[in-house]
Amino acid sequence: MFKLAHRLALAAAGASGLYKVSLSEGAWIDVVQDGKRLKPTAFTGATDCPNIRKSVKFEIGAAPFVVQVSGAPSDHIGVVLTPAQ
Repeated sequence: MFKLAHRLALAAAGASGLYKVSLSEGAWIDVVQDGKRLKPTAFTGATDCPNIRKSVKFEIGAAPFVVQVSGAPSDHIGVVLTPAQ
């Protein structure tokens, strides 16, 4: 059963660049900036990692943006945003 989408509004990434959004469980990740959904540049999934299940990279500008998570299998999910390497 899919849960409702969760939204995390962020003031800004600090600087434009490539960022990675990682989740503690498998779910769908969207990043919206300036009213437009950003296209992912890469993604990974891991079934053997206890803390990170999925990561998606996005080119994010310096403006405010929203991370949307949907389809999570539970009510709580960990979200980490880091500069991508």
